[in-house]
Amino acid sequence: MMEWSDLPDESKKEVIKRLDFMSRHAMRNVSRTDMEVENTTELYVPRVRLSIKDDKCLVVVYTGIDKFLRMDISKGENGCVIHKMENSYDLKKAIIKVSTESVPTVLACSILRNLFNYESTLIGTFELEFDTCNFLNQINQLDNILSVIGSKAKTGSNQFNVKRFHTNWMTSLQIIDVCHLSLFNCMVLEEVEREAIVWETESLTPRMTMETSKRYGEQIIRLNDIYMAERRADCRYKMVEKAMETESGYTTCRWSKIQDVFLWDHQKITSERLNKDVEMKRVVVPQIDIVTRWNKSKCGAWVHIIKMYNEKKYVNFFKNETCGLRYLCEKCSDPFDYWFYQNLPRRIHHEPEWSDVGILSQDANKNTKDIEMIENAMKLKKKFQDEDKNSKKKQKKQKKSKTLTKKDDELNSWGFGIQKKIEMDQLVKSTAQMSVHEKELRDFLISFSIVISLIFFCLQMEWIDLPDDSKREVFKRLDLMSRYAMRCVSHADREVVDSTDLYVPRVRFSQGRDNKALIVVYTGIDKFLRMEFSEIKEARGTVIHRLQNSYDLNEASVKVLPYDEKTSIEVAGSILKTLFVHKSILIGTMEFEFSEGSEMIQIITFGLLTRSLDGNPLYPVNVFRVKKMATNWYMKSEVINAIREVLLSKEDLVESDNDILKIYPNMAPPVMAFDRTFEIDDRQKIFRQTRTFMGVNMQTLLNYARTTDGMTTGRFIKDEQRAIWDLDPTPITRFSDQIQMKRFMNESYGLVVRYYKSDCGVWMHIMPPHFEKKFATFLKNETCGLRYLCKKCADPFEYWFYQNLPRRLCNEPEWLNIIYRPYARFPNELKKYNKIVEESLKVAAEDEKRRKKAAKNKRRKEKQLAGVETPEVEVIKSWGFKKTAAKNN
Repeated sequence: MMEWSDLPDESKKEVIKRLDFMSRHAMRNVSRTDMEVENTTELYVPRVRLSIKDDKCLVVVYTGIDKFLRMDISKGENGCVIHKMENSYDLKKAIIKVSTESVPTVLACSILRNLFNYESTLIGTFELEFDTCNFLNQINQLDNILSVIGSKAKTGSNQFNVKRFHTNWMTSLQIIDVCHLSLFNCMVLEEVEREAIVWETESLTPRMTMETSKRYGEQIIRLNDIYMAERRADCRYKMVEKAMETESGYTTCRWSKIQDVFLWDHQKITSERLNKDVEMKRVVVPQIDIVTRWNKSKCGAWVHIIKMYNEKKYVNFFKNETCGLRYLCEKCSDPFDYWFYQNLPRRIHHEPEWSDVGILSQDANKNTKDIEMIENAMKLKKKFQDEDKNSKKKQKKQKKSKTLTKKDDELNSWGFGIQKKIEMDQLVKSTAQMSVHEKELRDFLISFSIVISLIFFCLQMEWIDLPDDSKREVFKRLDLMSRYAMRCVSHADREVVDSTDLYVPRVRFSQGRDNKALIVVYTGIDKFLRMEFSEIKEARGTVIHRLQNSYDLNEASVKVLPYDEKTSIEVAGSILKTLFVHKSILIGTMEFEFSEGSEMIQIITFGLLTRSLDGNPLYPVNVFRVKKMATNWYMKSEVINAIREVLLSKEDLVESDNDILKIYPNMAPPVMAFDRTFEIDDRQKIFRQTRTFMGVNMQTLLNYARTTDGMTTGRFIKDEQRAIWDLDPTPITRFSDQIQMKRFMNESYGLVVRYYKSDCGVWMHIMPPHFEKKFATFLKNETCGLRYLCKKCADPFEYWFYQNLPRRLCNEPEWLNIIYRPYARFPNELKKYNKIVEESLKVAAEDEKRRKKAAKNKRRKEKQLAGVETPEVEVIKSWGFKKTAAKNN
């Protein structure tokens, strides 16, 4: 006879699949072998709920229909008191346990982590509830959660595999954004939903739902209201109102009763068949620019309302929809989801202390409508109590006439019943292969014949009569703000402007301390528009300092925006959206700089920025067309990935750089750069970490290359640095007509070193041998490896930008997030480096004075050589609108 230890792993897995959850969890403590088998056996949990109050917490694990495990955790004198129940809400039947942990939220999260933090465990829905709308209280509770669960927990990264993340209506959108980025595996998460239920007495089950939905790739973002009344009188008004507020998604109304098909019949227009199950009637309301799509199937009726310009975006989803009732449909929905939402209103009866999913005001004495809501909740609770009494009477009669036996799966063991195996789907969707955007270079001056033609048109016609092509040639020569102003002249001019391509070399967004923000739009060499945003209580709003080609705030035009509950980051984001979110605008490099701080602060900043782009911090539809993304070294990898995936168009992005500038006291321009290239995909998209130096020890390159999962590159332009090529005895091979190469294996480090030399300079690629083949195509096509250090080969703007990058020390001392500084936990290094920065600031200030004096002398000499006194042209700065006027000296 075989012992348990003699069973093969596959047989053990079949046994483990049939254990309840707590028995499975206990198997992890039997032996190391059993723990490994259990950890590789898939488990599906329909729903997990975490409800939070100031001094108590609730954890509910739903194991099936009418089956759940429940823990009520409250703060006691010597720790936390835990009441454990199974399939019951009665605290008198609870098993009581005391823990030494003093914070209920931390204890609850620790229990959840121990139960569900396994790759083989998949949670259907994770529900998070707060009992207050106070943002600071939610932040404090979120700190407790993130200390135990999430990508940056104190015990190490432990994100849950969750398909759907739901919160109640009190949860702040910024908190939702932080949670769904930090707590859950983004490759598994399919849906984020904030839901609320309106307590009404017309029905004991949900009667209607109204939601706004957005789709970002395979993910769905919903804001959902559940009603327990039919609301025929005002539902149409509410639907249209929500649809008008939804810029990039759609609004959907669903009815639970088949009798509601009369709403479909009421639409007196011809229907069309979307698929074998659904018919649709499409009603266009051009006055308010919306489309109403009434749908009917055997299950019932539902309606989608959407802006006309968004309909094409979702047409494939609408065509493939077979039943639009979601959990209101008993036939098509998941049995557990149907049961859960049918019984959701009963929380007001079974769990009145934990019914925060219901809409109630925190200050009911000041609003009659809120008082009415509370009265409805009490009436509904009374209805459920009466129903329960009648149900118990029926059960007593049945017991008298028939002996009832207790089922095996009703035995309370504070564990799960038998669960079916549910396959876990990894939601990794490969993006379609798109060709890299190619922008044709156009000369600044058009040919003489075109100029003559344009003048002829202008002389003979009014502006309104000019053909669109002629208008476009004018718009191409306008500065950025003048071009933007033309969008406001007329609807026709807006269309022409929007169809005229615009290239902006660089746009920079910086988040500073004390709720400050900065936007710099680089329009060319030594040409930039600059806006600093700050929040000043005395001004009761956001103060904006606007400058053109200057850093001196004394020269700025100042504008104060009245207080409207928007932060400076949201105001800056709104301006970026207005100026650059359009398919005709391509940005060369978009630079994001976040100040030093915790990951949570950076994620909240990201949420504020994202919300300003689309009114919602959860995945905007509005994105920037950017060729290259640049970030600073303070930024956390999760935030960088979120920006790249959410804010930038994947079709245009070809390179991502994480930039670090390391300075030295001599304040010379950059003479060396080294990159760590981590990935080059099939579309030649490059993801780099770039360090720009004014000097470096060569040994540093080899040390970094040894720890880099990719390719490390050093680039040199000074003669003494180029000597490394001559010192190496490796034979020279001709790599191309312009480039010579030396290749050898550094045995002590186990790395391949490839030296290159051209007329421009010297560079080297260092990598482990197995990466050489991966980067072969990239290396073969390389013509100059100095990137922005080479004046001859680099883009003129890029060369100018990086040559002047160290000048931020002098020009922008408050915005130095790109410059390397040791972390505060290394006080000696930080003190030494701060001294270097102070010395560099002095050198930079003196260098700036010399530069201005030299430029002034050069202009004076040019005037003397000309022999005539020419009038100066004064540029009157109005943040983009350039006016010139002759001014005699």
